Amino acid sequence: MLTQAVATVPDTVRVVDTIRVVDTVWVVQSGRGLVGTVAEWATIIVGVAAVVALFLPILERFRERASVDTAVSVDAYAVRRVVRVWVSSLEGVARGGGLPSLQGLYLGEATDEVEERLQRAVTSAPHASPRVARSIREAYGLYYRVMTASHVETDVAKRTPADQANAAAELADLRACVARLTEAIDPALRDK
Repeated sequence: MLTQAVATVPDTVRVVDTIRVVDTVWVVQSGRGLVGTVAEWATIIVGVAAVVALFLPILERFRERASVDTAVSVDAYAVRRVVRVWVSSLEGVARGGGLPSLQGLYLGEATDEVEERLQRAVTSAPHASPRVARSIREAYGLYYRVMTASHVETDVAKRTPADQANAAAELADLRACVARLTEAIDPALRDK
């Protein structure tokens, strides 16, 4: 606590506790005892606790985001493995002169697993980091654009130029889906 001491004669200089002051002296009152010291430390502790309480939710949000990113990464990795097989199969069909369309491939139960994992990842996306959320949403959109595309005629005799354009667009969308899924995957797993 500070107390004010005023000099009785203006423009005089006094020496108080080896401090030279003109007219007004602010002196730190000493000897407050245990109660004053405890009050000071309690104030410091409450201040530090308030600062920690402000930062704990921020740290918790980072931990939650990292956890969600990992979960989305796992789903994106599994989906990417399946979609890459589809893309490589369609590229093989195209190299052989055929029409690269998913309708000409046997997909089996893989579509159900892919849809389930993509839906789970997109549902978690609002809680993920912005990069992962954007990537998984874009991959989801590309996948469903391919799966809901118009029918492509796979019979060579009935094929039209529009069928060829649709099949090429389907393959391009699947490649873009693989690229978006790769962006959503944890960097340690991207090259695998």
